[in-house]
Parts: sequence; C-alpha cells; structure tokens
Amino acid sequence: MMSPLCRLSVLCGGIALLLYASAALAEQENRCGLVLVEEFEQRFKEKIEPYWKEHRKQDNFPGVDGMKISYMKFPPQNGVKEKGAIVISSGRTESYVKYKELVFDLTCQGYWVYIHDHRGQGYSGRMLPDEPQKGHVKRFDDYVSDLHTFVRTIVLSKSHEKLFLLGHSMGAVLQRCISNATLAFLRQLPSHPHARSSYQNIWVIEARMFVVQSNGLALLRLLGWHPSRSLQTNYLCKQ
Repeated sequence: MMSPLCRLSVLCGGIALLLYASAALAEQENRCGLVLVEEFEQRFKEKIEPYWKEHRKQDNFPGVDGMKISYMKFPPQNGVKEKGAIVISSGRTESYVKYKELVFDLTCQGYWVYIHDHRGQGYSGRMLPDEPQKGHVKRFDDYVSDLHTFVRTIVLSKSHEKLFLLGHSMGAVLQRCISNATLAFLRQLPSHPHARSSYQNIWVIEARMFVVQSNGLALLRLLGWHPSRSLQTNYLCKQ
C-alpha cells in the first residue's frame, strides 16, 4: 500500500504533467498565431483596426441589372509570402465590416482576401430605395451571378497561386453554386495565368445554410463547419 507521501508525490507529478500537456496543446492549437479571445480587445485596437484602415482597398462593380456591388480586398501582411487568394462570401444581412478579425488572421497567414457585400445589404445597392433597411432580391440567382462576376472580373484579374472560396451561411450556398462555373471559366482560357494545373481544383470551405424544399416551404438549417474537401484550418496555415 502506498504511503501518504508517495501518493502526494504521484498526485503532484500528475498535476505537473497535466499542466505541461495543457500548455503544449494550447501552443499547438495556436501555432498559426491567430487572435485569441483573451487578447482580442487589445489586438483589435492595436493591430486589427489599424490594418483594416490602412490596407483596405474599397471599390464597387456593376452586378445584375447594373446594381452597385461594394467590395474590399486586402493584401498579405508585410513580410509574409503570398500563398493564394481567399474569397469570402458572407451570410444574409451581413456586411464585410463584420469580418475584420478574420481578414486580419488570413492576411497574417499570407493570403489575399476578397470580400463583397451582397445586393440589398451592407454597402451595396438596394432593390427597395424607399426602404433601405429592408433586404430584398428579385431572384436568388442574382446573388449567384454577382458573386461569379466578382470572382471572374475582380479576383481573377490578379495572378494568385491558389484560390479558396470561404462561405458562411447563405454565402456558403452561393460559393458552392459558383465553384464549378469558376473552374469551367478558367479552363476556357488556356492562355490565362490562372489556367495552370494548380487551378484544377478550387477549395470550398463552408459553414453552410442547408435548404430543403418541403411542400413549397424552404426549411433552413444552419450546419456546422462542412469542408467540401475535408479542408481544415491548419491547411491554410501550412501552405
């Protein structure tokens, strides 16, 4: 039978091992240097907000029926080798200003980031000018067409090593809708710098709004992270 002193030694050793494992796990989980919850407020004031104001490039392009679609693009941060481009498609009612922290984290990893506001929300034009706070779209396909135009005319106007489509909620549905069309567009341009072999696959990362038609009603269910090609966050850090 173990003596009290021996039991105490084993207990202390177990606690020390647990603390060491926890510290090692925490370091491993944040090996990409992402903004942590406990440091968010300070880093937002000192790093994220200044980066957003200094490096954002804001513009707009004509969407379906000439609707003004506002967008922003951000280069990789200084000294970081470019790894590719990430196109963010936001959710219903959202604006790109909601994504400051994510944009900062992704540009820290070496990615160009492109993000636009869907028609009827954020800084883009409104279908109901007399009711600017009310989101409205004539056809859901207009969202898809606007996003495809954004990728085709803005994102692909610059040469990038790889292309990633990152969608949240409704934006994930739109990303899935345009992924094959974007790939088909690239394959039609053999002389285009993006038509090389690295673009034979376009990665889609989703937090999807799943739509099911039942008796004419759309039942919306928010799913968790659903990488269409088993893509994990660590992949973006390692590339």
